[in-house]
Amino acid sequence: MDRSTRLVPNHSHWGAFLAEVEDGRFVGARPFPRDPDPSPLIETMPAAVHSAMRIARPMVREGFIAGGRGSGEGRGRERFIPISWERALDFVAGELDRVRRSHGHDAIMGGSQGWASAGIFHEARGQVRRFLSAFGGFVDQTSNYSFGAALTFLPYVLGSAQAVTGPLTSWSSIARHAQLLVLFGGANLKTCRWRKAAAASIPLPAGCWNSPARASKSSASVLLPTTTTLERNDIGAAHRDCYVLSMQQAIEPIGQARSDFAIFTDLARRLGCESAYAEGRDEMGWLRHLYESWRSKVRTNQVATPDFDAFWKEGFTKIPRRADDYVLLSEFRADPDKHRLATPSGRIELYSERIARFAYDDCPPHPTWLEPYEWLGATAAATYPLHLVSSQPRYRLHSQMDPGPVSQKGKVAGREAAAINPEDAARRGIAEGDVVRVFNARGACLAGATVTDAVCCGVVRLSCGAWYDPSDGDSALCIHGNANVLTRDHGTSRLGQGPTSATVLVEIERWTKPVPPVRAFVPPAMVDEAM
Repeated sequence: MDRSTRLVPNHSHWGAFLAEVEDGRFVGARPFPRDPDPSPLIETMPAAVHSAMRIARPMVREGFIAGGRGSGEGRGRERFIPISWERALDFVAGELDRVRRSHGHDAIMGGSQGWASAGIFHEARGQVRRFLSAFGGFVDQTSNYSFGAALTFLPYVLGSAQAVTGPLTSWSSIARHAQLLVLFGGANLKTCRWRKAAAASIPLPAGCWNSPARASKSSASVLLPTTTTLERNDIGAAHRDCYVLSMQQAIEPIGQARSDFAIFTDLARRLGCESAYAEGRDEMGWLRHLYESWRSKVRTNQVATPDFDAFWKEGFTKIPRRADDYVLLSEFRADPDKHRLATPSGRIELYSERIARFAYDDCPPHPTWLEPYEWLGATAAATYPLHLVSSQPRYRLHSQMDPGPVSQKGKVAGREAAAINPEDAARRGIAEGDVVRVFNARGACLAGATVTDAVCCGVVRLSCGAWYDPSDGDSALCIHGNANVLTRDHGTSRLGQGPTSATVLVEIERWTKPVPPVRAFVPPAMVDEAM
């Protein structure tokens, strides 16, 4: 290693790593030495940190400055004007105060895209909620899009949603006692190898790494540049991790970027709630407080957990493990009368009287098969004869790091790959590498064809997560291959309200018109002069 290269510990949704820093620039990522199977996605991080797509300074939409809050007609088309941080924060604080006074806190949505951020303190969604709670309240989301139906239904069956939220039966117990393991859904290589240590589950850095796609960024009115995990201090950990890691600032903030905490502190000061939000602590004060709070809870006679200063200097500490295996519902199995479940009967309920009382026609009180809205057995298959499978992508996680070099390996003709069976391809005159149009009555997208026996006849696989890139004049046509333009925006049932994106029919054809350039990774237009 060159003497001028510094190695700085950090963390990500794809695993812990050591940041290689040369002359103040993040140039490479080395896997955490104790990670036996590191993800290649950490290789995308230097390009993301120094990406030209990042917003280097606060920006405001032209029409918003000219016409104020009622000037939404230009969203997605207008240029952005650089402004000072002071003016940008005044804009945001003013709008929050106006909405609160005019419409109340019910008009403020506290959502944050993605799976949060790597780091327990700068986690974007947590910071948004904390700030808006200090401000007086907000409307939040319930459930999620990954296992939303299960979160709703399992409490009626098992008394809680622990079977999906965890803790779950430990892998060590499964490896020791199971003779046959049945898996539904995404079984990755680590799972199939029966690894005894659970794979790291680190929240997604939504507020920093995954800058919103060009279309959503262009639709905003005010853009505030935020730091990535390499430009601030934090602690990396999750409930299935083996280690707690220090995430030490490796480089100075890019451009005028600030952390979410710094931004919300300034906003809270303007809105009179700084004390409730920051509680008198700065960044390092919060990290020390969070670590020592955790340390006091896990302190045992068998394992000495280092204090914060020793932990920060070492860069990591191993989490004390319970001596015995954990088995889901083990106490209930041992004595179901003493350890009743939180269901009306105290038992597992395959028939729910409570659901029956709802009298929902799309949600019977017991397991049964209901005909999907779209499937190959429906009459709509005569028009759209292919079932769309929108799988997890191989080279990224959802949309995360789609612009990066790893994700680009999976692109075909610069677009998301659409896998089609050779027989289906031959009927449509589609060859490997062709640009194709995947479409139904809801929308269409352009993709790159890959002809393979890995998918069945009557099926097309178009992985989720390609950044949305709408065609000029036709927002229902994504020229980059985003599957969301094809899916139905309707819940699984009146009770569950989970996503139904796995039940989609489409048709596919060769694209014979001029192929438009992909602009998903091009920043929105900006005015040079600052205001």
